[in-house]
Amino acid sequence: MIKVKPGDDIQAALDCGEDIIFEPGIYEGAEYRITKPAKLSGYGAVLVGGRKIEWTDEGNGVLSAEIDNKEPLQALFVGGKPRMRCRYPEEGFMEYLTDCRIEQVSAAEGSYKTEPTHDDLTLFQIKTGDLDGLTLHSAEVQLMHCWDDSHCLIERVEGDMVRLASETIQAIGSFGNHKYCLWNIPEAFTKKGTYYHDLKAHKLYYRPLDGENAGTESYLPISENIFRIEEDISGLTIEGFEIIVSACPAGTAGFGGTNKPGAIEFRGKMRNCVLRDLKLHSLGGLGIKMCDGTSGGTIENCDIYEMGGGGIKGGGISGEDLTVINNNRIHDLGYYYPQGFGINGPRMRVTNNVLYNTGYSAIACGGNGAHIEGNVIHDCMRTFSDGAAIYVCGQNSVMRKNFVYNIHSEDGKYNGIAYYIDEYGSGWLVEDNVVINGGRPNHNHMNTKNIYRHNLFANTTGKTEYTWQRSHNETYENNVFWSKGETWFYFPEDGFEVFKNNRYYSCDGKIHWGVYVDYTVTDRKLFEPDETNVRLEETDLASVLEEFGVGDISNLDIAVAGL
Repeated sequence: MIKVKPGDDIQAALDCGEDIIFEPGIYEGAEYRITKPAKLSGYGAVLVGGRKIEWTDEGNGVLSAEIDNKEPLQALFVGGKPRMRCRYPEEGFMEYLTDCRIEQVSAAEGSYKTEPTHDDLTLFQIKTGDLDGLTLHSAEVQLMHCWDDSHCLIERVEGDMVRLASETIQAIGSFGNHKYCLWNIPEAFTKKGTYYHDLKAHKLYYRPLDGENAGTESYLPISENIFRIEEDISGLTIEGFEIIVSACPAGTAGFGGTNKPGAIEFRGKMRNCVLRDLKLHSLGGLGIKMCDGTSGGTIENCDIYEMGGGGIKGGGISGEDLTVINNNRIHDLGYYYPQGFGINGPRMRVTNNVLYNTGYSAIACGGNGAHIEGNVIHDCMRTFSDGAAIYVCGQNSVMRKNFVYNIHSEDGKYNGIAYYIDEYGSGWLVEDNVVINGGRPNHNHMNTKNIYRHNLFANTTGKTEYTWQRSHNETYENNVFWSKGETWFYFPEDGFEVFKNNRYYSCDGKIHWGVYVDYTVTDRKLFEPDETNVRLEETDLASVLEEFGVGDISNLDIAVAGL
């Protein structure tokens, strides 16, 4: 057993491969490489992946500091909180004019009929005058897509045409989305709590919030990983640490934000490793990141919040032990990259976690034999669409006893999805789940032979939709569909193998159905369940919840009529 304290040669101790206790204290400039299994215990230790900033007061409510970063600074931490770059416009988006010229198909079918060209990924037309008078030498453009975005530097502007210095992750104009904004524009540097990084002058400027000043503890992030495990490893334990401040390279974050680094990052395969009792917050990228192919690890009893990107990227492969993610609290994600998942990975056992305030999906999981049970999720999908509180694909897996409420919809197109099985998902057992207040409680796309039984789908806000696009031979038994307003069911003619003993509550008595041909609804009429299904008129939701066995939910932050 080795004991270390701030100022010791921590890397030398780690290289010994013995168990280590970090004595309580602040460990600045933390960036450690682990090559040998050990038990690392840090109760009372705070690992900081940055260095303190010595501000100069420029007057007029502006602080400055010399920095030598070669690309726009992605993250800044002041007073223990992440701070945002100046943004143009301050709220909302501008709209460019370029449409996507390529026919789009599903992601499983390649996303596009033909491959996008370099121009499709770097060149777009803006409205005349949109960028007039703006200083662009240190700026990044953010182009919104559907479930993700692209962050790119500007190469040049010629008239109304903008050429990006790197390619976007989706063809420009995909999904009919033309929204964009600019980050790190000095003309937009007016709001308290924001910063501007002048690459030419090598200076960082910050407008302090009320109560902040040059003496407020501020950190410039320097370490992309606090603990980095580059080789395959088995039997490592990391427990008890508080980990704050990490750096993040510029550029596009990718699907789920997984291009960005993790404060704890496994670059090789890990097995029988344990991460527990960790407090990760105020980080530039992800909290914990595992390489694909990882299996058999456990992440438990951790608090992960106020993240630049996502919470946990797990691993997992068929035929191996599942990565267990249990009893964690993950919230307030996506300060810099809102597409970051709360938890995602190819094969996991995700149980008893609480997740909320995410820009995209809270839980995303695939693979064979995954298990998602007992999680509480609310207020996700706050920025992007075509995702869900729980978004899955894969085969032969279980989704059970999860409670989801207050699901948002970025653009109204997908209408706040709670439970979503996507492309080629099959063999899922979805049972005993509850959703309250999601405009689309259940959505299915290109999947088959999943079983839904004894789930409660309820929505008190506006129109409610249930959709089965290009899905076939599904089983729905003993489910409850409750809606404050009118309800629509959209499915292919061969959408169901079994559909019986379900109950429908529509407070205005309007239940409709439409038939999909591919993605187009071709027929719409009133839905009349057969004798195996029951349609009931207005019924109090609280009574339905009690009958369903949900229990007391009055302490939750939720607005449901009648509770």
